[in-house]
Amino acid sequence: MHPKLTLVLAIVFLSTLSAIAQPCLPGEYWDGVFCVQCPAGTYDPDFGNGLGYNCVDCQAGQYQANPGTTWCDDCPPGQFQASTGATVCNDCPMGQYQTDTGSFSCDDCDPGTYAANTGQSICDDCSPGTYAANAGQSACDNCETGSYQPSSGASSCISCSAGTYQPSTGSTNCIDCAPGSYSLDPGAISCEDCLPGGYQPLPAQTGCLDCPPGSFQANPGATFCDNCLPGSYQDQYGMPTCFNCLPGTVQPASGAASCDNCTPGHYQDQAGETACIECAVGFTAANPGQSICDQCPSGTTTSGPGSTVCDVVLPIELSSFYARVEKEVVRLYWEVAQEVNTSFYVLQKAPMASNGRPSPDRMVRVPVMNR
Repeated sequence: MHPKLTLVLAIVFLSTLSAIAQPCLPGEYWDGVFCVQCPAGTYDPDFGNGLGYNCVDCQAGQYQANPGTTWCDDCPPGQFQASTGATVCNDCPMGQYQTDTGSFSCDDCDPGTYAANTGQSICDDCSPGTYAANAGQSACDNCETGSYQPSSGASSCISCSAGTYQPSTGSTNCIDCAPGSYSLDPGAISCEDCLPGGYQPLPAQTGCLDCPPGSFQANPGATFCDNCLPGSYQDQYGMPTCFNCLPGTVQPASGAASCDNCTPGHYQDQAGETACIECAVGFTAANPGQSICDQCPSGTTTSGPGSTVCDVVLPIELSSFYARVEKEVVRLYWEVAQEVNTSFYVLQKAPMASNGRPSPDRMVRVPVMNR
């Protein structure tokens, strides 16, 4: 055979041989010349049929990082893959999670939970004092002032009840208002002091009490009331001071709601006193509650201190008088005298003694007539 013809036949044989399909191992495919590994992100579980590219893309939720494999791996918990033919899985973003394998998406964290990191397979519960109101949060919010949350995994906080307060954020409880203070509305951040005239002996109250009659409270934030002092009174509720007893009245006791009138025969000319004073001899107080005593009319007096009437007639001096006897009646006439009673006078019979001076004997009451 001609050498050139032999060379041509050899080339044709080799070309024909190279065109014949060759079986490839699993994970490979025939590229027309050689068996080649399936690229990363694909797989081939069967022997190659020699018909060309027969690798299969990994489906969503799976991946394959290596070439020439016969399978794809599921994305692990905390990761996902939404595309086909992937070589890696993606971490779930913050605020989301995935508990299952082979997932093509992640789920939002429920209200009350959060995911602070990427790639979480579960969400974390909000700790006490915090909350997550919305789904998909990457952090929890602190409870606002005036509210609290004692439990974990909460989606909201609880307003402090009336009678309590909370000035801080992120709290797990509220604080009772101290005695002497109160909070009227829920959600308070502070308590109000009781006003003067009021008090509150108990904690966690929604209001204050009025001081009763007979007492007062001058200061705010009080837990008790003070009794009115002797000499003073208070007849109203919720007052910051007491009133002094008026002249003519007194109060010896503390905690009084009123003052007592001075009894007849007594007086008091000052305010805020605890006792009345007896009218002196020659003065009277006929009515209760007098602030002064009345002086007896001229020529009269009282039988003692503390009298209500002028019941004693004073003796009179007749500077010049004479008598006229009419049968058995002696009529007395005077030139100058101080009249004290129109019906009679108390006269002193004073016969002359041996020494020439008057010697009183006895007092007599005789009718007299004006001349």
